Amino acid sequence: MFPLKNLAKTEGTPFFTYMLVMMNVLIFIYIQTRVSSNLYLLDFGLIPNKLGMPFDVVPIWEMIYPFFSYQFLHSGYLHLFFNIYFIYIFGGAVENRLGHCRFVLLYMFFGMVAGVVQVMSDIGSGFPIIGASGSVAGIIGAYLIFYPREKIKTLFIVIIFVFIRNIPAIIFISAWLAIQLIILFFDKGGLNIAVYAHIGGFVIGVTAAIVIRVLDFFSDAERDIKESLQSE
Repeated sequence: MFPLKNLAKTEGTPFFTYMLVMMNVLIFIYIQTRVSSNLYLLDFGLIPNKLGMPFDVVPIWEMIYPFFSYQFLHSGYLHLFFNIYFIYIFGGAVENRLGHCRFVLLYMFFGMVAGVVQVMSDIGSGFPIIGASGSVAGIIGAYLIFYPREKIKTLFIVIIFVFIRNIPAIIFISAWLAIQLIILFFDKGGLNIAVYAHIGGFVIGVTAAIVIRVLDFFSDAERDIKESLQSE
């Protein structure tokens, strides 16, 4: 099951969605051209056991910035491709709903929270956490709340059969979430997937979108009341 296009009707150009895609690609290319590319992952990746070290060993700034920089690092071409592809598929509609600035700020916030959840799942790990998947999971969660009934054009491959169907977002995203939970319960680390970051990002994305919808509802209600009073 692979998404080809979200069919939500949007207006305008999702500038920050395209910007995030380009930033991830350009940073990946830049790092790949460096002889010491692995050092970038160690310097800018999110390493859990660094967070418990004394400040004279690891300065506090070096404990903070990786929560943001890790979101733009990727281990390989497939890792990069899937993350930027899902940003492209779901990001534009969410950006259209939130507005440009709020979208990019929440994207970074989703990634930060996802990083915290992943760190807490294995606080003693010395391996860097990298990738945009926590941020992307937040965008997917927000999309679910904003566009639950919109259709997603999806490619299905079942053994030798290949077909395309438009399915509701709630079904596609529920299947995506089920896969994350299956990995969480059955994978013992062999797949090297930061699944806690995926789930953490998804939960904070859903939560933020619900809060925004509630606030927007009361804001619209207040505006309608004011307009009604002015017209009397």
